[in-house]
Amino acid sequence: METLISQASPDIQRVFRSDVLPGGANFVTEPKYAAARDKYLPALRSLYRDYFSRTGVAAMVFPATLVPAPRIGEETSISVDGHPLPFDTAVARNIAPGSTAGLPGLVLPAGLTHGGLPVAIEFDAPAGSDRTLLALGLGAERALGALPAPPT
Repeated sequence: METLISQASPDIQRVFRSDVLPGGANFVTEPKYAAARDKYLPALRSLYRDYFSRTGVAAMVFPATLVPAPRIGEETSISVDGHPLPFDTAVARNIAPGSTAGLPGLVLPAGLTHGGLPVAIEFDAPAGSDRTLLALGLGAERALGALPAPPT
């Protein structure tokens, strides 16, 4: 494992040492993992199942990330409402719950900011509704039309 990690880029090495290897600041212990798997994950799935059942919506639509894609090299200096935020949180907060719950999800480019940075929307749908989700995505792509590429 050490040989494999030593061949990774410095940012990946940091993640492994912090989150994956025992002793890291964000390493998840077996009891915490068991609680997440046996208590919190079933509760999250139930929450989504109840929501879709109660509302009858085909999918939830929301911004895929908290911020537009950052410029290359600016991935660590994200600010939301003037507050610094780790890049991982800014890009994963919206998409992580549905993915964690095992819902089908679809992220589509939605356009560019005034500064030319790409933004995206996500559709999360009830478990087992993959075909409906893809049809919604095709409809959204048609409605959005051809999107410009970000400037280089």
